[in-house]
Amino acid sequence: MNRRLIIPLAALALATAQPAAAQHGDGHHGGHGMGHLMHSLPSPHMGLATMRKLGLELEQVRAISQIQGELMSKHMAMKTDLREVRWKLQTELDKERPDPERVHMLFGQLFDARQDMVRDRVRAANKVRDNLTEEQADHFQEMRPAKGAGKGHRRRHGGGAGK
Repeated sequence: MNRRLIIPLAALALATAQPAAAQHGDGHHGGHGMGHLMHSLPSPHMGLATMRKLGLELEQVRAISQIQGELMSKHMAMKTDLREVRWKLQTELDKERPDPERVHMLFGQLFDARQDMVRDRVRAANKVRDNLTEEQADHFQEMRPAKGAGKGHRRRHGGGAGK
């Protein structure tokens, strides 16, 4: 394959391989990647206002805050590592003749890390759910925006469709 074809294809793949959180936190900056799927995943994130609306006890708040903090710490470290891998990948792709095996290996690292982050998020969401009563869990589920309501950035930041 000639260089004129490899570079655009690799750039496209690189843009879509970046985790949503690494793309300005919400899937911006080049392609949608898997960011749109992240909105369908169970979320371990719950702010204090939501905790109050659910009527959580102090012990529940502490447990959920710990789960959220552990996830954030782990993912921040992973994002730092991913930035280095993306740098190495981009450096390889900028070469006159990128090494296909090295490109493959670096993309594999990006995808593996992304899968780990998704698995961690789902596990954390399940742990959060385990700290809620059935009534609280049902209320929390009802508070989530309906699938397809609004669009990405606006939906997550208080706006709705058409804003």
